Amino acid sequence: MIVRIVAYSLVLYTEGEQRRLLFPKDRTRDKTICFSIFIRDSTNCVLATVCQQFRTRDCRDTHVYLSCASQPIIESSHNLKFGCLTLNYDNLAEQYKSADISPWNNNWGNIHDFTSVPDGKNYSLLDKAESVFQHLPVPADPSCSHLNIKDDNDTSVTPYTYGQLYHDRHEERCLVIFFHDLNADACARALIQMTTQSEVVLVQTKSYKMDEMSVEGMFGTNRSYATLVAKGPVIGLEFAGNDSISICQQNLHTLLTTKYQNLPHFISQSPTGARTQVDKFYNFANFLFFFLCKKIFFHHDNMTATNMTPIDKLVSSGNYQDLKENDGLDSEDKIVQEFTHLLDKSKQLFNGL
Repeated sequence: MIVRIVAYSLVLYTEGEQRRLLFPKDRTRDKTICFSIFIRDSTNCVLATVCQQFRTRDCRDTHVYLSCASQPIIESSHNLKFGCLTLNYDNLAEQYKSADISPWNNNWGNIHDFTSVPDGKNYSLLDKAESVFQHLPVPADPSCSHLNIKDDNDTSVTPYTYGQLYHDRHEERCLVIFFHDLNADACARALIQMTTQSEVVLVQTKSYKMDEMSVEGMFGTNRSYATLVAKGPVIGLEFAGNDSISICQQNLHTLLTTKYQNLPHFISQSPTGARTQVDKFYNFANFLFFFLCKKIFFHHDNMTATNMTPIDKLVSSGNYQDLKENDGLDSEDKIVQEFTHLLDKSKQLFNGL
């Protein structure tokens, strides 16, 4: 089993009957971290991780629970099962922040398979009922007792999202955007908890800094929104379900009148408008994350044996170069080809198409 870990991560994995739990010490301030996880030649494993980029090669029969900012990539891998990482333990939220990873940016189910097979898939997506600790129990080791580990959707730092499990469904959608504010995160979490108690589900979330092009594409010439987005990153939530717009509006109104007065926000007003708004908001976000993914991937080339910490050296820089040379197609070309279409699609959307 080869695991390259160059990120601050919670990693849980098994191989055969051997189980191991790794809670790394807080290395989030280490400037050598590049936030990628690359797993190769692994079988019968369970892994849970928070990272910016995730990739497997030559793996099979493995459960992976992810909070991943970019699109996960698999290659020459079979029978992988991906789930949304819902987890909390003491100081996890602070560790997200220190590592500059947003819990609102999770592409756990948006898998790209470089070696897809006709009429089938090398991977499947786990539903909400299958949590990480069903496959890897909470550690009983006394050294972990102080962490107060919880696998609970209501308290999870990363919200549970259905993502690609809802890709082909046609229920009414609702987009809610919270503009940068001290209470934006808390209000977003409260809205999720209230709304998902009904039949409405949370499809996906995203947090990013909107620029002039995205503001004009989303809100037209209304300059008040331009002023709001200039303050910092926004949080976007996509809900789905019958009457999702009405339910979200009612719940948000309750929150704004009882606890979060004057919190700047945007919410869909009609089903037709919501579909367009969701497409614009998330396609532009994906366009931005393409560049993030590209930057992270090529940071590997700058890693050396001298600036790597012991956990990075699970695979040395020399061995990793060998892995790259044996990958076949050039990884840069594959990633660029896969994501270039996002640029064209984003341009079309933001030109009003």
